[in-house]
Amino acid sequence: MSKQNQALVEVTLKKAGHSHKGKPVAEGGKIKVSPAQRDWMAKRDLIVGAAPKAEG
Repeated sequence: MSKQNQALVEVTLKKAGHSHKGKPVAEGGKIKVSPAQRDWMAKRDLIVGAAPKAEG
């Protein structure tokens, strides 16, 4: 397993109209992203159930 794949986390999309790796993903679709990408998406209210990390 590559280093990149080890750090991926699964998120559930809250809104339709998102694409991942060039393919459209429906509302409720699940994708794997890095923790940094998850935090970015959470701050923009794009994913379900993820609270962004507090910036210090």
